[in-house]
Amino acid sequence: MHCRYHTRKQTRRRCSICGKPICTRCRTVYDGLVLCKGRCLHIYRFKRLLSFIVHTLQRMVSNPSVFLLAPFRGVLVYGYGIFLSVASVSFLYIYMNIHDTKMVQTVDEPFYIHYETITPFIERENIHFYRKVRMDRYDFKMDEPLDEAMIEDDLPETTSPLEPARPDQSLPLTMPDITRGDISRMELAITFDGGYDGSDAERILGVLRERNIRTTFFLTGRFIKRYPHIVKRMVEEGHEVGNHTMNHPHLTDFATTRRHTTLPWVNREFVLRELREAEKAFEEITGRKMAPFWRAPYGEINDEIRKWAFDAGYIHVGWTYNYRNGESLDSLDWVHDRTSQLYLSADEIIRKILDFDSDGYGLRGGIILMHLGTRREDDKVSEKLDQLLDELKARGYKPVKISDLVRGLEFDMDGAHLLASREGGG
Repeated sequence: MHCRYHTRKQTRRRCSICGKPICTRCRTVYDGLVLCKGRCLHIYRFKRLLSFIVHTLQRMVSNPSVFLLAPFRGVLVYGYGIFLSVASVSFLYIYMNIHDTKMVQTVDEPFYIHYETITPFIERENIHFYRKVRMDRYDFKMDEPLDEAMIEDDLPETTSPLEPARPDQSLPLTMPDITRGDISRMELAITFDGGYDGSDAERILGVLRERNIRTTFFLTGRFIKRYPHIVKRMVEEGHEVGNHTMNHPHLTDFATTRRHTTLPWVNREFVLRELREAEKAFEEITGRKMAPFWRAPYGEINDEIRKWAFDAGYIHVGWTYNYRNGESLDSLDWVHDRTSQLYLSADEIIRKILDFDSDGYGLRGGIILMHLGTRREDDKVSEKLDQLLDELKARGYKPVKISDLVRGLEFDMDGAHLLASREGGG
């Protein structure tokens, strides 16, 4: 097909908003969506900003710290609603009347395959300032753009305006970061991190055993040494244990700069020492090897660190995001301060999980992040884990281990080969 503005130029990409074919001169990529430069881009940005404002307003109104304003909440919400409605209609009217040919006059921009420059949502370890490429329904992240000349004529035609085309399997990839499994199966993984506190571990294991569910735990060496009986029980009951480093250190400067630059004292030897010490502690307790998966502490990860671990046989596993709606499957069960804007009650966390990506793939292939311990004195998510599992079952979902969730995953080396080589002592 030919570009709507450059009729002599062939293209295989369509705008995710208007669905029209557009070439590299006419398009830009924002939040993983291919958009027309100009009108469609501004419409999408405004809708995203509007969604963020409404979400923030809802959190402000529902925050207990502003209970004194309770008599005026209705007035505030009503007033903001009118303002936002008028503003949105005015904005859309202006941009819907912009002449489309103005987009052709914009300066060319480099093109990336389905990259996303992540905008900062209000979640601690969920802000990643690097580009992301999606490959065959699985999520990988990459830090460098691909050469436009390599891909312009090789992209398959987009099957849907909302589904970017899949890149050629021969294109170079950086180290994988598994954040979602196969979206064609009604499976998901409820993963639990054990850093140091295991106060809820016994209850969680009991609920899982009652429902005959096997899942994946990411444990630090400190946790393993502090709770050897819990670790043994995990193995005996058929659960999978991944690596969460020995001491749960910070690996990037995200906590201070909101970026993911490797800290000066973190190098290949440091990362591998953390991983191998944790695995050694696990082997001493259980006599078995860990699964070949690991999760970075605090979600602080970049391609350099993933490569160091990957070269040693460890595949990084994150959790699932829905960048379009600003959602993630970080349960936020680690937030204990009720005055924090991140705090969610146990019921709110359950709803957050069940309502994830409700207008898309839902929880299919999802990876949920929860924890084995919390500083909460009450209203713990672990106390309502049984309700979550029962509702997931009622909706047709099956909780599985990470190794089962990603079976069939393919990249430079397929997942089965990686697992086989790792178990062989690689």
